[in-house]
Amino acid sequence: MNYSRFRHCPLALILGSTIAIFAAGCTQSPEDHPGVGKSSVASPRSAPPCRLKAVASGFSAHTIAGSGVIEWAAVVENPCDRVAYGVRVGASALDGRGKEIEAHGVFVGGGEDLPTLLSKQKLAVAGTIDVEKDDPFTADDVKSLKITTGGEEWADEPAWMTESEFTRLYPHWPRVHAVNVHLSARDEKGYVGLDFDLRADTGRTTVLNDPFGVVVLRDHEGKIISGTRIQLDADVYEHEQTGIWTPAATDPSKTQIYVNQKASGLS
Repeated sequence: MNYSRFRHCPLALILGSTIAIFAAGCTQSPEDHPGVGKSSVASPRSAPPCRLKAVASGFSAHTIAGSGVIEWAAVVENPCDRVAYGVRVGASALDGRGKEIEAHGVFVGGGEDLPTLLSKQKLAVAGTIDVEKDDPFTADDVKSLKITTGGEEWADEPAWMTESEFTRLYPHWPRVHAVNVHLSARDEKGYVGLDFDLRADTGRTTVLNDPFGVVVLRDHEGKIISGTRIQLDADVYEHEQTGIWTPAATDPSKTQIYVNQKASGLS
């Protein structure tokens, strides 16, 4: 992976709301507690606000020059009826007891991690977590990831906009996906050639808005094992070619590419 593309983001600054599924609390009837009157029965709770959620994530952990490196990727969905922008995404590595592994830094590819996430859209982010050289570390130490989201300046929430307002500002915004994804044979250093085409699902233009791609790599069982950020041309119908590093367990047929765009004037 080309680590020079990643922007340093100290882990201590990664705040925000942990992506989780919240279960609604239950209340008991007065009959369950004969000595409690009806006036003490809790009123039904209002539904929690709609939030972004991680629908898939994964990692590969190994050592480079004695230091631990955890390469990770996550797919984040916007289930809400609004557009989210300026989204920050963070990842923490957890050991078998669910304890966070101390990290030297978390690196995520360029600018806003998910600059614009439309309603009902899924996009991906990828990066690395570095572990200090003097910390005892083996690849087996890492058992899971905790994915968090936030907004600019690490606010708890990203910025939101109604779909109608977004459409008014950006009437030709295309939803785009990658097709005909092909990986060449992996060389002795782990690098492969990657080529694919872009296609627009919606929108009345062939021009993308400040785009970049995130390649999500999976193993034969479909489990995410790594990811990387790549540059994209602005034309929807360009044939894209690049080179990336892949783990040995990568199944080329399960490779996915998510196309991110940034709306000018939004930050």
